[in-house]
Amino acid sequence: MSAGLKRAVLIGHPLGHSLSPVFQNAAFRAAGIAAEYGLADVLPDDLAAVVASLRADDMLGANVTVPYKQEVIPFLDDLSDDARALGAVNTIVNRAGHLHGLNTDVPGFAADLREQEIRVDGACVVVLGAGGAARGVMAALSGMGAGPIVIVNRTVERAAVIAARYPGIAEATEMPGALLSERLSTAALLVNATSVGLHGDDIPIPEEMLAHLSPSAAVYDLIYHPTALLRTATARGLRALDGLGMLIHQGALAWEAWTEQAAPLGVMWEAARAARAAR
Repeated sequence: MSAGLKRAVLIGHPLGHSLSPVFQNAAFRAAGIAAEYGLADVLPDDLAAVVASLRADDMLGANVTVPYKQEVIPFLDDLSDDARALGAVNTIVNRAGHLHGLNTDVPGFAADLREQEIRVDGACVVVLGAGGAARGVMAALSGMGAGPIVIVNRTVERAAVIAARYPGIAEATEMPGALLSERLSTAALLVNATSVGLHGDDIPIPEEMLAHLSPSAAVYDLIYHPTALLRTATARGLRALDGLGMLIHQGALAWEAWTEQAAPLGVMWEAARAARAAR
Protein backbone atom coordinates (compact mmCIF):
# COMPACT_ATOMS: atom_id res chain seq x y z
CA MET A 1 0.00 0.00 0.00
CA SER A 2 1.23 3.51 -0.75
CA ALA A 3 2.58 5.88 1.85
CA GLY A 4 0.18 8.17 3.70
CA LEU A 5 -2.87 7.49 5.81
CA LYS A 6 -5.60 5.48 4.10
CA ARG A 7 -9.21 5.53 5.25
CA ALA A 8 -12.27 3.30 5.27
CA VAL A 9 -15.72 4.06 6.66
CA LEU A 10 -18.96 2.40 7.68
CA ILE A 11 -21.94 3.93 5.85
CA GLY A 12 -25.32 3.66 7.55
CA HIS A 13 -27.83 5.38 9.81
CA PRO A 14 -27.82 5.35 12.80
CA LEU A 15 -24.37 4.10 13.75
CA GLY A 16 -23.82 4.83 17.43
CA HIS A 17 -23.83 1.11 18.30
CA SER A 18 -21.13 -0.03 15.87
CA LEU A 19 -18.13 -2.10 16.97
CA SER A 20 -16.63 -2.12 13.48
CA PRO A 21 -14.12 0.73 14.05
CA VAL A 22 -12.74 -1.05 17.11
CA PHE A 23 -11.77 -4.32 15.44
CA GLN A 24 -10.98 -2.90 12.00
CA ASN A 25 -8.54 -0.37 13.46
CA ALA A 26 -7.02 -3.07 15.68
CA ALA A 27 -6.40 -5.11 12.53
CA PHE A 28 -4.75 -2.19 10.75
CA ARG A 29 -2.44 -1.62 13.73
CA ALA A 30 -1.57 -5.31 14.03
CA ALA A 31 -0.70 -5.48 10.33
CA GLY A 32 1.34 -2.27 10.42
CA ILE A 33 -0.94 -0.58 7.87
CA ALA A 34 -1.28 3.19 8.06
CA ALA A 35 -5.06 3.28 7.80
CA GLU A 36 -8.03 4.43 9.85
CA TYR A 37 -11.61 3.18 9.93
CA GLY A 38 -14.39 5.56 10.94
CA LEU A 39 -18.14 6.05 10.88
CA ALA A 40 -20.15 7.86 8.23
CA ASP A 41 -23.63 8.38 9.65
CA VAL A 42 -25.37 9.38 6.43
CA LEU A 43 -28.82 10.83 5.81
CA PRO A 44 -30.54 9.57 2.64
CA ASP A 45 -30.14 12.83 0.73
CA ASP A 46 -26.36 12.71 1.29
CA LEU A 47 -25.79 9.09 0.24
CA ALA A 48 -24.74 9.79 -3.37
CA ALA A 49 -22.17 12.39 -2.32
CA VAL A 50 -20.69 10.19 0.40
CA VAL A 51 -20.34 7.21 -1.96
CA ALA A 52 -18.71 9.48 -4.56
CA SER A 53 -16.16 10.59 -1.94
CA LEU A 54 -14.93 6.98 -1.73
CA ARG A 55 -13.22 7.49 -5.10
CA ALA A 56 -10.53 9.68 -3.48
CA ASP A 57 -6.96 8.39 -3.54
CA ASP A 58 -6.81 8.03 0.24
CA MET A 59 -9.97 5.92 0.49
CA LEU A 60 -9.77 2.14 0.70
CA GLY A 61 -13.55 1.83 0.55
CA ALA A 62 -16.43 1.25 2.91
CA ASN A 63 -18.71 -1.14 4.68
CA VAL A 64 -22.44 -0.56 4.21
CA THR A 65 -25.12 -1.33 6.77
CA VAL A 66 -28.82 -0.60 7.24
CA PRO A 67 -30.61 1.03 5.58
CA TYR A 68 -28.35 1.38 2.53
CA LYS A 69 -27.29 -2.12 1.37
CA GLN A 70 -29.55 -1.87 -1.66
CA GLU A 71 -29.62 1.90 -2.04
CA VAL A 72 -25.86 2.25 -2.71
CA ILE A 73 -25.94 0.03 -5.81
CA PRO A 74 -26.83 2.75 -8.39
CA PHE A 75 -23.76 4.75 -7.32
CA LEU A 76 -21.25 1.92 -7.91
CA ASP A 77 -19.32 1.00 -11.07
CA ASP A 78 -19.67 -2.77 -10.86
CA LEU A 79 -20.71 -5.60 -8.56
CA SER A 80 -19.45 -9.04 -7.63
CA ASP A 81 -21.60 -11.93 -8.78
CA ASP A 82 -22.93 -12.44 -5.23
CA ALA A 83 -23.83 -8.80 -4.77
CA ARG A 84 -25.57 -8.68 -8.16
CA ALA A 85 -27.52 -11.86 -7.52
CA LEU A 86 -28.60 -10.67 -4.07
CA GLY A 87 -29.25 -7.07 -4.98
CA ALA A 88 -27.40 -6.05 -1.81
CA VAL A 89 -23.93 -4.66 -1.10
CA ASN A 90 -22.20 -4.50 2.27
CA THR A 91 -18.64 -3.74 1.13
CA ILE A 92 -17.28 -1.21 -1.37
CA VAL A 93 -13.68 -1.39 -2.62
CA ASN A 94 -12.01 1.62 -4.23
CA ARG A 95 -9.83 0.41 -7.09
CA ALA A 96 -8.08 3.54 -8.37
CA GLY A 97 -11.31 5.52 -8.38
CA HIS A 98 -13.44 2.62 -9.59
CA LEU A 99 -16.01 1.49 -7.01
CA HIS A 100 -16.60 -2.27 -6.79
CA GLY A 101 -19.47 -3.62 -4.68
CA LEU A 102 -19.23 -6.91 -2.77
CA ASN A 103 -21.37 -8.86 -0.35
CA THR A 104 -19.34 -10.44 2.45
CA ASP A 105 -22.45 -11.09 4.57
CA VAL A 106 -22.98 -14.39 2.76
CA PRO A 107 -19.62 -16.06 3.53
CA GLY A 108 -19.48 -14.23 6.88
CA PHE A 109 -22.74 -15.75 8.11
CA ALA A 110 -21.81 -19.20 6.78
CA ALA A 111 -18.41 -19.02 8.49
CA ASP A 112 -20.00 -18.24 11.85
CA LEU A 113 -22.55 -21.05 11.56
CA ARG A 114 -19.70 -23.48 10.90
CA GLU A 115 -17.66 -22.05 13.78
CA GLN A 116 -20.67 -22.39 16.11
CA GLU A 117 -21.18 -25.97 14.83
CA ILE A 118 -24.74 -25.28 13.71
CA ARG A 119 -25.65 -27.79 11.02
CA VAL A 120 -28.31 -26.69 8.55
CA ASP A 121 -27.82 -29.21 5.75
CA GLY A 122 -31.30 -30.61 5.06
CA ALA A 123 -32.73 -28.68 8.00
CA CYS A 124 -35.71 -26.35 8.21
CA VAL A 125 -34.75 -22.71 8.94
CA VAL A 126 -37.04 -19.75 9.64
CA VAL A 127 -35.70 -16.30 8.65
CA LEU A 128 -37.33 -13.12 9.96
CA GLY A 129 -37.06 -10.13 7.63
CA ALA A 130 -36.80 -9.41 3.92
CA GLY A 131 -34.15 -6.69 3.65
CA GLY A 132 -30.52 -6.77 2.56
CA ALA A 133 -29.38 -8.77 5.58
CA ALA A 134 -32.06 -11.41 4.97
CA ARG A 135 -30.91 -11.74 1.36
CA GLY A 136 -27.39 -12.53 2.54
CA VAL A 137 -28.64 -15.02 5.11
CA MET A 138 -30.78 -16.75 2.49
CA ALA A 139 -27.87 -17.10 0.07
CA ALA A 140 -25.67 -18.55 2.80
CA LEU A 141 -28.32 -21.01 3.99
CA SER A 142 -29.15 -22.25 0.50
CA GLY A 143 -25.45 -22.65 -0.24
CA MET A 144 -25.11 -24.79 2.88
CA GLY A 145 -27.96 -27.07 1.81
CA ALA A 146 -30.69 -25.85 4.17
CA GLY A 147 -34.33 -26.39 3.34
CA PRO A 148 -37.12 -25.73 3.59
CA ILE A 149 -36.38 -22.09 4.42
CA VAL A 150 -39.30 -19.90 5.46
CA ILE A 151 -39.01 -16.14 5.03
CA VAL A 152 -41.28 -14.19 7.35
CA ASN A 153 -42.05 -10.51 6.86
CA ARG A 154 -44.84 -8.10 7.72
CA THR A 155 -45.10 -7.34 3.99
CA VAL A 156 -45.38 -10.84 2.57
CA GLU A 157 -44.82 -9.57 -0.97
CA ARG A 158 -41.25 -8.55 -0.10
CA ALA A 159 -40.56 -11.97 1.37
CA ALA A 160 -42.03 -13.61 -1.72
CA VAL A 161 -39.59 -11.76 -3.98
CA ILE A 162 -36.67 -13.34 -2.12
CA ALA A 163 -38.30 -16.77 -1.90
CA ALA A 164 -38.79 -16.77 -5.66
CA ARG A 165 -35.00 -16.80 -6.06
CA TYR A 166 -34.90 -20.23 -4.39
CA PRO A 167 -37.67 -22.33 -5.98
CA GLY A 168 -38.33 -25.61 -4.24
CA ILE A 169 -36.33 -24.48 -1.19
CA ALA A 170 -37.82 -21.24 0.12
CA GLU A 171 -41.34 -20.08 0.89
CA ALA A 172 -42.77 -16.82 2.18
CA THR A 173 -45.34 -16.31 4.89
CA GLU A 174 -46.73 -13.76 7.29
CA MET A 175 -46.75 -13.64 11.06
CA PRO A 176 -48.61 -15.14 12.79
CA GLY A 177 -49.94 -17.94 10.63
CA ALA A 178 -50.47 -21.67 10.38
CA LEU A 179 -47.49 -22.20 8.04
CA LEU A 180 -45.14 -20.36 10.37
CA SER A 181 -46.29 -22.36 13.40
CA GLU A 182 -45.82 -25.60 11.47
CA ARG A 183 -42.34 -24.70 10.27
CA LEU A 184 -41.21 -23.48 13.69
CA SER A 185 -42.09 -26.88 15.15
CA THR A 186 -39.57 -28.59 12.84
CA ALA A 187 -36.99 -25.78 12.55
CA ALA A 188 -33.38 -26.33 13.55
CA LEU A 189 -32.67 -22.61 13.42
CA LEU A 190 -34.55 -19.31 13.75
CA VAL A 191 -32.69 -16.27 12.39
CA ASN A 192 -33.59 -12.65 13.10
CA ALA A 193 -32.45 -10.61 10.10
CA THR A 194 -34.52 -7.54 11.02
CA SER A 195 -33.39 -4.51 13.00
CA VAL A 196 -36.05 -5.14 15.67
CA GLY A 197 -34.22 -5.29 18.99
CA LEU A 198 -31.33 -3.10 17.91
CA HIS A 199 -32.70 -0.38 20.20
CA GLY A 200 -35.05 -1.17 23.06
CA ASP A 201 -36.62 -4.43 24.16
CA ASP A 202 -38.94 -5.21 21.27
CA ILE A 203 -38.76 -8.70 19.80
CA PRO A 204 -39.41 -9.52 16.12
CA ILE A 205 -41.73 -12.47 16.78
CA PRO A 206 -44.51 -12.89 19.37
CA GLU A 207 -42.96 -14.51 22.43
CA GLU A 208 -45.58 -17.24 22.54
CA MET A 209 -44.55 -18.41 19.07
CA LEU A 210 -41.13 -19.41 20.39
CA ALA A 211 -42.94 -22.20 22.23
CA HIS A 212 -43.35 -23.95 18.87
CA LEU A 213 -39.57 -24.43 18.59
CA SER A 214 -38.00 -27.74 19.52
CA PRO A 215 -35.73 -27.68 22.61
CA SER A 216 -32.85 -28.57 20.27
CA ALA A 217 -33.39 -25.53 18.03
CA ALA A 218 -31.08 -22.51 18.01
CA VAL A 219 -32.04 -18.84 17.82
CA TYR A 220 -29.58 -16.57 16.02
CA ASP A 221 -29.93 -12.78 16.08
CA LEU A 222 -27.78 -10.84 13.60
CA ILE A 223 -27.73 -8.01 16.14
CA TYR A 224 -24.53 -8.41 18.13
CA HIS A 225 -25.64 -7.58 21.65
CA PRO A 226 -27.94 -9.53 24.02
CA THR A 227 -31.35 -8.65 22.59
CA ALA A 228 -34.72 -9.30 24.14
CA LEU A 229 -35.19 -12.10 21.61
CA LEU A 230 -32.02 -13.84 22.76
CA ARG A 231 -32.84 -13.35 26.44
CA THR A 232 -36.29 -14.82 25.87
CA ALA A 233 -34.85 -17.77 23.95
CA THR A 234 -32.35 -18.44 26.72
CA ALA A 235 -35.09 -18.32 29.33
CA ARG A 236 -36.93 -21.00 27.34
CA GLY A 237 -33.86 -23.23 27.32
CA LEU A 238 -33.01 -22.64 23.67
CA ARG A 239 -29.49 -22.08 22.37
CA ALA A 240 -29.18 -18.32 21.73
CA LEU A 241 -26.46 -16.79 19.53
CA ASP A 242 -25.80 -13.15 18.71
CA GLY A 243 -24.32 -11.79 15.49
CA LEU A 244 -20.82 -10.88 16.68
CA GLY A 245 -19.28 -13.81 14.83
CA MET A 246 -20.95 -12.85 11.57
CA LEU A 247 -19.84 -9.23 12.10
CA ILE A 248 -16.22 -10.28 12.60
CA HIS A 249 -16.12 -12.71 9.69
CA GLN A 250 -17.77 -10.40 7.17
CA GLY A 251 -15.58 -7.53 8.39
CA ALA A 252 -12.44 -9.62 8.00
CA LEU A 253 -13.38 -10.43 4.41
CA ALA A 254 -13.93 -6.73 3.71
CA TRP A 255 -10.56 -5.91 5.32
CA GLU A 256 -8.88 -8.46 3.06
CA ALA A 257 -10.55 -6.96 -0.02
CA TRP A 258 -9.23 -3.49 0.90
CA THR A 259 -5.70 -4.53 1.87
CA GLU A 260 -5.07 -7.70 -0.19
CA GLN A 261 -3.66 -9.28 3.00
CA ALA A 262 -4.91 -12.04 5.28
CA ALA A 263 -6.94 -10.56 8.13
CA PRO A 264 -5.64 -11.03 11.71
CA LEU A 265 -8.83 -12.71 12.93
CA GLY A 266 -7.58 -13.33 16.45
CA VAL A 267 -6.80 -9.64 16.93
CA MET A 268 -10.20 -8.65 15.58
CA TRP A 269 -12.04 -11.05 17.91
CA GLU A 270 -10.09 -9.89 20.95
CA ALA A 271 -10.71 -6.21 20.24
CA ALA A 272 -14.44 -6.68 19.56
CA ARG A 273 -15.06 -8.80 22.65
CA ALA A 274 -13.18 -6.37 24.89
CA ALA A 275 -15.09 -3.39 23.51
CA ARG A 276 -18.45 -5.09 23.88
CA ALA A 277 -17.69 -6.15 27.44
CA ALA A 278 -16.77 -2.56 28.33
CA ARG A 279 -20.16 -1.21 27.23
